Amino acid sequence: MRHRRTELIRAEALAEAIARTPMTHHVLWIGREATGQRGSLRARAFDCLHEVGVPVSLRVLLQRAAQLPDGTGLDPDAVRSAIRLHQGAKPAVVFLLERRPSGEFVAVTDIPFAGSCGRRIVAGQVVVDRGGRFGLDLFADAA
Repeated sequence: MRHRRTELIRAEALAEAIARTPMTHHVLWIGREATGQRGSLRARAFDCLHEVGVPVSLRVLLQRAAQLPDGTGLDPDAVRSAIRLHQGAKPAVVFLLERRPSGEFVAVTDIPFAGSCGRRIVAGQVVVDRGGRFGLDLFADAA
């Protein structure tokens, strides 16, 4: 199967994509490999997440994915789309969260199958509280 190729991401295009990405959006990876095909855009984007259990700014992820070590990158809009589409995966192992002014991180959209046990997370549900504790036991089954 052919996968979308990496490309040269212009600095202006990356800056524009980051500027329209909410500062409050973060991505959380629970440490499991996403199901799907190795080499796919989604797999390559998720390979840019190194922190397990730590919300990472979506802006940071877009920058990492756009600036791969070989000098090419992944289109920021495609990375954003891959994350949103992954929310419906069975199981979802990467979650798009919004940081609230209180310090809590809540789900941006419904995640029907979070983790390998298939826990349901609804939009607005607290995933990480202001103390950094998880509202759900998402890591009990993490590899």
